[in-house]
Amino acid sequence: MIELICYDCGKFNKRRMRPVVNSPEWCKPKGGLWTSPVGCEESWAAWCESEAFRKLETSFYLLYGGRTLVIDSQEDLIPHAVIESSYGRKMFMDYEALSKEFDAIHLTAAGQWSTRLPDHGPDLYGWDVETVFVMNPDSVSECQDVGALLEDKP
Repeated sequence: MIELICYDCGKFNKRRMRPVVNSPEWCKPKGGLWTSPVGCEESWAAWCESEAFRKLETSFYLLYGGRTLVIDSQEDLIPHAVIESSYGRKMFMDYEALSKEFDAIHLTAAGQWSTRLPDHGPDLYGWDVETVFVMNPDSVSECQDVGALLEDKP
């Protein structure tokens, strides 16, 4: 199980999660649920603070357990389905196809740096931080005991 946090989304509701749909113009799909692993150094909250992007008002915690595509380097993307963008030579992940094989994509901190503006292959520039992008709502459950999640975290 992976402990996750989702920022600025109000309260968790599986029924409100939308199916994953590719975006031909951008490296991020539509739908799904964007989260950060609890305790990671490069979280969405840390990025928002460092970039003075916006103040995050709410969050909720989840427990995730499912089939996970871990992206730790550019090479981790190569064997997976890619689509060409509607502009230029950009290539993006085919998230719709991946959502049939995996419940989530875990882009590690190392993977985030390795996949931004690469010389070849898919480009994940825009993910910005370590992320667990949940594509299957049945792979997560809300965690009520937030204190237990945070006890051993920095």
